[in-house]
Amino acid sequence: MKKEYGKTWVAACQIAEWRSRNATGEDRIFELGTLAELHLLSTVYAEEADQKLAKKEIIRCCTEILQLANSDAFPLLSTRRQFKRYFNFWNNTAWEGYAEEALRALGENIAKGP
Repeated sequence: MKKEYGKTWVAACQIAEWRSRNATGEDRIFELGTLAELHLLSTVYAEEADQKLAKKEIIRCCTEILQLANSDAFPLLSTRRQFKRYFNFWNNTAWEGYAEEALRALGENIAKGP
């Protein structure tokens, strides 16, 4: 996977980073959610995944989302749902614990199930 998609993953991260710098409001929340998800996926696609950096960035992005969003804002709810999918349904030992960290940073109580 890393050889096939590693360069695409790097490009996606760079584009998301550029977009997040200039985004405001809901657009910024969605861009931060994209960055957090890409950091989770670094465990599968990055040539040299830095596990500590990935978790740190996931927490940073998700904490900022929580700070920017109203508690019932669609971008926050959407990001939580996405990470719940990784946590509950898309199990992979490579990213074990990453979705859980994201959900905690998004203010979500962690429990297996929908």
